[in-house]
Amino acid sequence: MVAQTDQAGVNPPQTRKRAGTRSLWMRRAVVFQFLMAILLFASSTWWALTRFNRPDPFSPPPVFSLSWWLHPLEINAPARLPIVSGTLTSFAVAGDGDVVYATGQQGMLLRYKRSSQVWERILIPDSLSAPGTEIVPDGKKD
Repeated sequence: MVAQTDQAGVNPPQTRKRAGTRSLWMRRAVVFQFLMAILLFASSTWWALTRFNRPDPFSPPPVFSLSWWLHPLEINAPARLPIVSGTLTSFAVAGDGDVVYATGQQGMLLRYKRSSQVWERILIPDSLSAPGTEIVPDGKKD
């Protein structure tokens, strides 16, 4: 069977492929993929910046556990912990162990509350930081 041709020897218009149809779909696919990549980048950046740090930075999570996925892996965990500059000289446990006080040189006083699990520095006014001054947590001296 012989294909019909017109006078110029070219296939009739209804049997010709439309020029540029495939390239138009390819361009749309590339644009779609580019937009999806930008959306993925933006959403993963937002997710990474809004995650909370690990509660215990010194113990690594089990690999592929829920904690491993939800919290960032910290390479230099002590860098985010508060720095205590000075020498600690004594510790005192108040009550049933819910509050711990630590004292140090140059009037340094730290308090640890079990409920918040954070050491906080207590600023002492200059009038109380004289040598020989004793601070009692509950106000009663034995």
